[in-house]
Amino acid sequence: MNVLVIGGTRFFGKALVRLLAEKGHDVTIATRGLTDDPFGEQVKRLRIDRENEESMKKAIDGLSFDVVFDTICYSSEDARIACSALQGKVKRYVFVSSMAVYNEGFNLEEEDFDAAAYPIRMGTKEAFTYGEGKRQAEAFFSQRADFPVVSVRFPVVLGKDDYTKRLLFYCEKVFRKEPLNATGGKFSFIDGDEAGRFLSWVGEQSYAGPINANSNGTISLQEILLHLEELTGNRAVLDSKGEPAPYNHYVNYTLDNGLARELGFEFGNVKETVFPLIGHYIEELKQGS
Repeated sequence: MNVLVIGGTRFFGKALVRLLAEKGHDVTIATRGLTDDPFGEQVKRLRIDRENEESMKKAIDGLSFDVVFDTICYSSEDARIACSALQGKVKRYVFVSSMAVYNEGFNLEEEDFDAAAYPIRMGTKEAFTYGEGKRQAEAFFSQRADFPVVSVRFPVVLGKDDYTKRLLFYCEKVFRKEPLNATGGKFSFIDGDEAGRFLSWVGEQSYAGPINANSNGTISLQEILLHLEELTGNRAVLDSKGEPAPYNHYVNYTLDNGLARELGFEFGNVKETVFPLIGHYIEELKQGS
């Protein structure tokens, strides 16, 4: 396939590009050109400002694609620009959305947020919270795109090259016996490599619409802290006056991945992702101490 990846130079975007190239697809990555990539001659490159319509149109003038993967769309305006620039130029569009489109809850299913009926409000990412920006982008694609769109709703994405370092925060605090203000219940996660594998897979399917993509099972904050205590021999110092932890804005946030499994994707187990990654972080902290 002739494939365009908007973004793709860090974290699970790199995993996606690597898989697409390994499968023999003709891959083009479109970025601002500010971040180096490791792909050499495996990919073609376009320089774009995806928040600027003229930049997008100029970059893809005369081009067309079987599939476009959009990893950096955060608002209705971003979605509008993509729809305008790619009108008549793409057969299938894979948009990286988020579980943040949902209100918190357990076993959230795709129908718990209906992008097709959600009122569109135009604005850039600065106009919205992260979750509302993703809702607005989904709504615009669902209601106004002239090409089929898959909205992939990822939970928290984890991995050794996770630039957000959110899970690492917990590891550092317990390892160093520092107080942390940590709250939360059960969460869904997905590994960065698995996220890339899912995107590559769903781009080859005929399904269009929203789809949850998360590792099987859930894990609680308590389980994370207990595992850290076992690995370090330290007690987690929980203190409401300590530094607020990154997952505090999640109370209980779990997704149902039944639709993706019915369509044929096989997910790994969340604990087989989270616990080894915690072990990796602790080993790095030990080596650095």
